[in-house]
Amino acid sequence: MPERREKKKTVQKYNSPRYKYPLSGLLALFLLLLIIGAGGLIRIGAVKADKYKLASQYTLVSDSVLTPQRGSIYDADMNVLARTALLYDCFIDAGTLNGAISEAVSQDELAAEEWNKKSAGKKKNESFDEHANESLLRDNLEELYARLVDTLGVERERIDSALETNTHYTVLKKEVSAEAMENILSLTSELRKREGNAKSPYFNVSSFIGFDKNYKRYYPAGSFASQVVGFT
Repeated sequence: MPERREKKKTVQKYNSPRYKYPLSGLLALFLLLLIIGAGGLIRIGAVKADKYKLASQYTLVSDSVLTPQRGSIYDADMNVLARTALLYDCFIDAGTLNGAISEAVSQDELAAEEWNKKSAGKKKNESFDEHANESLLRDNLEELYARLVDTLGVERERIDSALETNTHYTVLKKEVSAEAMENILSLTSELRKREGNAKSPYFNVSSFIGFDKNYKRYYPAGSFASQVVGFT
């Protein structure tokens, strides 16, 4: 009998308002957080799917062959017989670039549609650029193409041909120096400082142009001692 009374007291204890209301509050809070989380996932999947798809394309994943760097070879007088120089192969990611243009066009269409809804039935005193994002991106890309032509000596027709392939890897120029690479990549920071570009999520040189390491072997003495040095 004392044991049954003890159980009865325990049940009454947890059924009392002192314990019942806090537990209900915690359950309600848990359900609210669950609903908010589900809503966020739906919003990401349905509303911002294109935006995050484009962002994922900006991270280029590729297979590459690692080439070990060979050391320099000297003669008895410390004259260089063979040395290795680090150069780069410049490639363009036409797939991501064309995708960015398509995304900019879509954003312009959504902005125009929203603007038309807000200004419906009202006198349109303000001007609206229906191609703001696309125009900004294309202007920036033209500067990128010009930088590639001037720095690498690549013909514009070569760039246009690469863009038509719509692939993620097309080599534009081999054996590019580190200085030339930095000159091209520095265009991103230069354009960011310009009015309007700070708000544009569609432009970053490294998203469209990449550089792969390429070690080149030099033989200053030509074929001298080639049987010792190796292939010349």
